[in-house]
Amino acid sequence: MDELTVVEIIIWIVAFAFGILQIILFFKVWKMTEDVNGIRSILTKEEEPESLDPVFFMWAVSGDKEKAKELLYPIIINSPEFKQYATAGNEQFKQNCLEKLNKRFEIELKSIDVQLDYLKLSDLYNAKRNAAIGRYK
Repeated sequence: MDELTVVEIIIWIVAFAFGILQIILFFKVWKMTEDVNGIRSILTKEEEPESLDPVFFMWAVSGDKEKAKELLYPIIINSPEFKQYATAGNEQFKQNCLEKLNKRFEIELKSIDVQLDYLKLSDLYNAKRNAAIGRYK
């Protein structure tokens, strides 16, 4: 009978330890799901479009479209749509990104009589890349 109680005690100790580990695991999984929700909210957060300086519209209305472009193009270059365009390999995806850029900046582009196309975006991308390379020389 003593052997049976020793075995029972061992079983109870193992079951107790297993129960404690289950509780610890529960809270670790709970924290992990909160971390995943935080990461998801960061990744899916819509970036607020960078607002244009009222000076842009002043230049556009006054007819000095070159100065207006100097203000608009850096904002286009730093937009998420342009980043997608610059890293796209698929021509269809590039076309979709181009359409998104034209739609997002539709009012500004119309005010300076510009329509973005592959050539303009390539020039903008090369200018951005050259400026970045120039900073590291």
